[in-house]
Amino acid sequence: MSFQFPKPRDFKKRMCYQCKRPIEFGEFYFKNKDLSKERVIELWQCNSLEFYCCLCYDNLKRKNEAEYLRNQLSKKESDILKILEISFERELPLLPSISYNSVGFSIEDGTISGLSLFKMGLYEFPEVLTHLKNLRTLNLAWNYLEYLPESLSSLKNLRELDLIGNHILKIPDIISELKRLEVLDLSFNNIQSIPNEIGTMKSLRLFKLIRNNITQIPQTVSRLESKGLKILL
Repeated sequence: MSFQFPKPRDFKKRMCYQCKRPIEFGEFYFKNKDLSKERVIELWQCNSLEFYCCLCYDNLKRKNEAEYLRNQLSKKESDILKILEISFERELPLLPSISYNSVGFSIEDGTISGLSLFKMGLYEFPEVLTHLKNLRTLNLAWNYLEYLPESLSSLKNLRELDLIGNHILKIPDIISELKRLEVLDLSFNNIQSIPNEIGTMKSLRLFKLIRNNITQIPQTVSRLESKGLKILL
């Protein structure tokens, strides 16, 4: 005999443990469709479970996944996150990827690969983040930074550096030590000159200096344009 669902009047009424919205059995069944129909009904009728609507369930699942990934970080990287969070008085969320206006961090292969502190009111470069040796993407857009520290050169794996909309006065020579850097955005700052050392950055593919006070591009840098570098002034 084929399986038959109980009559609707036999189902217990359920509501979301988180938002208190009523939950339909069909919604619960859809979320557990990998289980047998008998098992789904058994769970639905159980009095010792917490029930969540689809939205709250997905949020809870993402939160649990984020906590799991965060717990896989080394003690050093976890401590760096805690230092940043204490200074900002807020928790930094785990992001699937770093976008222009995001705030949070991303993880790849058990280590922090991206960090975004967009519009976080920074007046000084947080040197603690230069200890994130596997960082590939760093977004510090639209803060109040005037100077970049020499310790920035320790981020050897950095591919993208976004510093748009700060108050940076000078590009430090040590930035040329970021040999893997592919994208550097220094638009909307107060920069007047480009150091010759930028010409040694053979991995650089996009160099944005829109709305600065640049009047001349050094020949060492302009030569890279023939090798694929795109400069936007």
